[in-house]
Amino acid sequence: MDGGNFGTLNQDVSLGGAFHGFDYFSEFSRFDTQGSYPNNFFHNATVSANLGWDIAPTTGIRATVRHTTTDLGAPNGIDFYGISDDSTSRNENTYVGVTAQQQTNVRWHNSIQFAFASIYFCLRQSVTYGRALRSIRIRAQLPGECSHHSRSERLQHHRPGHPRFWRSLSRIVS
Repeated sequence: MDGGNFGTLNQDVSLGGAFHGFDYFSEFSRFDTQGSYPNNFFHNATVSANLGWDIAPTTGIRATVRHTTTDLGAPNGIDFYGISDDSTSRNENTYVGVTAQQQTNVRWHNSIQFAFASIYFCLRQSVTYGRALRSIRIRAQLPGECSHHSRSERLQHHRPGHPRFWRSLSRIVS
């Protein structure tokens, strides 16, 4: 944990280990700052985990998860207008992946994978106009723009040299 001026604080904690056929690693981090202007803040919190299990010497399962939340204040052109906007944005992303693998023999490797992504973004804009009089602001609230997208894909059971493997992989990447 460390900190600085403008209310800056950075925190990070992690835990990892292995027990018999299980291995794990998890981390949480958070960063906050207030900035030097009104509504000039930034907040980021991330949690991630990586869990594995070796069922047999040639067979294993692995799962990964990552969730990030970001909040941001957008003060706009303070030098131009002399007053800060109340616009903010929020972003939340979640990613999940699960893989099961088996090495059948020296030349044959089986793998099945599942991937999921959820992306959320919200922008709240308000327009400040007029002059600041004794810390009183006149505002007009604009409608916020929020969007949420999620997608999951599954790679079928194909070996990497098979043409359908690359078509399945390209659907996830695109």
